[in-house]
Amino acid sequence: MATITQRKGVKGVRYTAQIRMQRDGVKYSESESFDSKAAAKAWVRKREAALDEEGLPSAFDGMSVAEGCRRYLEELKNSPRGVARSKAQTLNAMARHPMLAELTLMRAKSSDWLKYLADRLKGRELPDGRFVKAGPSRVKDDFIYLKGVLEHARIAWGVKADLNALDEAGVRARQMGVIAKAPSRDVRPTLDQLDQIMGYWTREFNRRGHRTPAAETPMLLLVPFMIFSTRRLSEVASIRWDDLDVAKRRVLVRDMKHPRKKQGNNVWVHLPPRAMAIIERMPQVSELIFPYTSAAIRRQFECAVAWAEEEAEKAGKSFGPHIRLHDLRHEGISHYFELGYDIPRVAMISGHQTWAQLQRYTHLMDIDHVDKYADWGWVKHFDLPVHEPVR
Repeated sequence: MATITQRKGVKGVRYTAQIRMQRDGVKYSESESFDSKAAAKAWVRKREAALDEEGLPSAFDGMSVAEGCRRYLEELKNSPRGVARSKAQTLNAMARHPMLAELTLMRAKSSDWLKYLADRLKGRELPDGRFVKAGPSRVKDDFIYLKGVLEHARIAWGVKADLNALDEAGVRARQMGVIAKAPSRDVRPTLDQLDQIMGYWTREFNRRGHRTPAAETPMLLLVPFMIFSTRRLSEVASIRWDDLDVAKRRVLVRDMKHPRKKQGNNVWVHLPPRAMAIIERMPQVSELIFPYTSAAIRRQFECAVAWAEEEAEKAGKSFGPHIRLHDLRHEGISHYFELGYDIPRVAMISGHQTWAQLQRYTHLMDIDHVDKYADWGWVKHFDLPVHEPVR
């Protein structure tokens, strides 16, 4: 229904056309002013025809992209599948980005999306003075999650978001190198590097002579455990005593990382002798086997690596490639292939559910089977057993 109202003002007569509609419980109205009644009638005919063809705008049409990210994240958290930690962190960061706060889901153009992606690569200074930037692979994550937000907005909220505009920006961003697939990482710590890293915590004990934050986190056990168990950091910080099957030497890893299953992907994994021996050394002071947060463990490891690199530089030596915490899992998997384990047996330890993911390691099966850690000082220090024989 449309009405045209005549109003007299200091500048003469104006005609205000107002359209009111209600369909499927959705109420909508809009208005516009004109100098002539004929122009007002023409606008009414044009807008009513457009609304009949396109449907009524959604109540979410004026929503900013930043607000869309926040709402999308909340709805994902409440869904049966849940949301992965890394995806939640990225969506939270996008929800705070000033450029996305100014863009609306319905009106964002390809140039807007390309400008945002390029800005992420370039980096920006935060209010607290920190400078943050993302590599091409991180920007690619932003692009993927933005597409998820727009698809959800179209289907769940009825927003007429232009997915083609985002796709066009993505094509151009790839051509410019703004977004790209993360390069494959194949860094393995040497025994010398591990000794230097482990030395950080023994140094802390000897120098201070009392309990320190490093002592509160038993990294001297956690580092070997992450190698010999091949567990991810999030898994190490969440495995429970109730999920440990000592008789069968296995542990239940709950919500194991999976590309599609975000919750309920509980997997039993085998514990090799050295990993089991480390667990047996842990006191049962909590429902968790390792009662420490992922953040605390990561922080301790990063401090140790930074210290080891600085000490090597002071001595005029090269520490070697920078070691990340996740490299310990890669090292553990490589170690078992070097021992002669086949893909099914390694998968029982690592938890990989598709053998194709382990194909990159198979070249290690062809070398002489040697236990790299047989004479490692920390294996002897904790009296860890020999590896299982290859049958």
